[in-house]
Amino acid sequence: MAAVLAVTVLTLSSIILTGRLSHDEHMYLSAAHLLGEYSMYEDFAYFQTPYMPYVYHWASFLPGSDHVLTTARFVKILIVLLLLLGVFFTCSRLTRDRWIALACVLMLANNDIFRHAIPYATNLDMASLLTVASFWLALRAGPERQNILSIFI
Repeated sequence: MAAVLAVTVLTLSSIILTGRLSHDEHMYLSAAHLLGEYSMYEDFAYFQTPYMPYVYHWASFLPGSDHVLTTARFVKILIVLLLLLGVFFTCSRLTRDRWIALACVLMLANNDIFRHAIPYATNLDMASLLTVASFWLALRAGPERQNILSIFI
């Protein structure tokens, strides 16, 4: 099971690192770069959900992050890895079977739309990660706390 997950992560990582440059990435990466000196919405217009420029901006402080696009793509690998783990743990919690959870991860990794969207330094995968994380938290909370969590999720 671990070998299948490792091959899946390596395959998706290679898709992320070898994906062609997209004009959409300019919007996120330039906003992340501008956050060092300016503030979003006050000094420059930004029309997307603002969390990914902050993530890429914080990643720019990591050692060896001189190359903006490469750093953003490695951040995407981390986000996709966390997303796959979130899907795995959520599905194993729902089904109580790790093999079915592995099948769910493989179905996600084999989805054409998912594989087309993951190479680009955009916010699609972070939104998916946060959705899966909130669903997993709601499942983990149990029935006695789900009414309270439904207010926030």
